[in-house]
Amino acid sequence: MPDISASRVSGQIAELRREGLSAQTCNFYLQAAKQFVRWLVRDRRTADNPLAHLKGANVKLDRRHDRRALSPAEIAALIEAARRGKPMRGLSGPDRAMLYLVSACSGLQASELASMSPSSFDLGPNPTWSVEAAYSKNRERAVRPLHPDLVAPLKAWLEGKPRDGRLWPGKWAEQMQAGVMMKRDLEEAGIPYRDERKLVADFHSLRHTFITNLHRLGLSPKDIQFLARHSTITLTMDRYTHVDQSDVAGALGRVSLFAPQKPCAEELGTPSVPELDGSAASSACTGACTELAQTPVPSCPELSPDGTDGPADGGHCLIRHPVGLTVVASMRRGRPAAAPRSRRSAAPGPGPGRG
Repeated sequence: MPDISASRVSGQIAELRREGLSAQTCNFYLQAAKQFVRWLVRDRRTADNPLAHLKGANVKLDRRHDRRALSPAEIAALIEAARRGKPMRGLSGPDRAMLYLVSACSGLQASELASMSPSSFDLGPNPTWSVEAAYSKNRERAVRPLHPDLVAPLKAWLEGKPRDGRLWPGKWAEQMQAGVMMKRDLEEAGIPYRDERKLVADFHSLRHTFITNLHRLGLSPKDIQFLARHSTITLTMDRYTHVDQSDVAGALGRVSLFAPQKPCAEELGTPSVPELDGSAASSACTGACTELAQTPVPSCPELSPDGTDGPADGGHCLIRHPVGLTVVASMRRGRPAAAPRSRRSAAPGPGPGRG
């Protein structure tokens, strides 16, 4: 124990920094060392903690892998490219497409998805997904509501699969190959891995996309935290929720600064967008998801050339952009659609209960 000192640990961390490791990675090493010494104190192997006063580096000064949320046009193009793609890491193109879709509409991580079987999904009247404690992000069994848009495509895709067999088998998650697969599918779709803001789109960006879309659809921060399975609301809002200038400008334009109790739209006589019930709202994305699973849905409404008519103009769709760009339109035309004039729908309710 006398070999552990603050100066030695600080020197080792400084050496790692000189070798090129990022501030975030070095902070993880420091955190592990401090946790070990705290255990020594609890186990009474040492009387004090010589590392207690050490602080990590400022990670804001050394950002190397900041993620972004993908737009609906990018999600549609990614899914289509994967569906048409060749097998990769033991997963066929349609299987990868469903992998991306489920992750973007549930926030599930790669290791969690790799553990799932058909029995992980309850597609009854109150659909849910579940992950066992051994594979979940916080080592607790997780059960969360499944968005209704995923029920139809999942039923078609799961048909004929062994109930206890892995849906996405192989070691692709264990060997951290999810990002490699997605990077290649992004290239096929013509989507830059790193955009002009130096933000990356890796597999974990699908989780960022899910949480950001929940925010844009108007769910409360507490509901978003629950669905994201985060321990703190700060993690949900500050790290995983991405807000750009257009989001803020749209929100600002819906209120009057001089009469806060009256939205500007009402003062100008602009007709409000009616709220849709759950069945009408969920039908907006069913076409895209079911088309992905190659199962037609006769009840899906036809879209206009810009993909904005019918019940697609609002509701609870997780893969829908607030200004009306839909996965349905871009997948049917085989290319990302251009975003039409901004029209944000009324904020939907929080969706299925937490029971």
